[in-house]
Amino acid sequence: MAPPPTGAGPLAAAAHAAATGKDLGWILFAFAIFNTYMLLWSTQVNAAIFAVFLTLEATEVVLFIGFFAANITIIKVGGYVGVLTALVAWYASAAGVINSMRGTPAVPVGKPFGSRQEARQAA
Repeated sequence: MAPPPTGAGPLAAAAHAAATGKDLGWILFAFAIFNTYMLLWSTQVNAAIFAVFLTLEATEVVLFIGFFAANITIIKVGGYVGVLTALVAWYASAAGVINSMRGTPAVPVGKPFGSRQEARQAA
């Protein structure tokens, strides 16, 4: 966040802070759009990866709403959802490493949701 212009009074500083919040809202909105299609494609990987993108989507949506509304309470909730996202991502990444080292699944990650491969095998 850039500092307000030198010599600016409290009114200019408040306007600068509001504009910065809107900028962050737009950035989070753009990431949410990207994350939406990643969420859809993650259904073809496994449940752990889907959970990462699902919690990340929730984090981005709550945060961009909070920044657009300039509501610190909503932004804090978004931060807590972000911590949940980190926990889910740590689990998924640890499962990926552990399962690839062992050669057999030791940490459950779940199956893909309705994968095309399953559809082909059923046909």
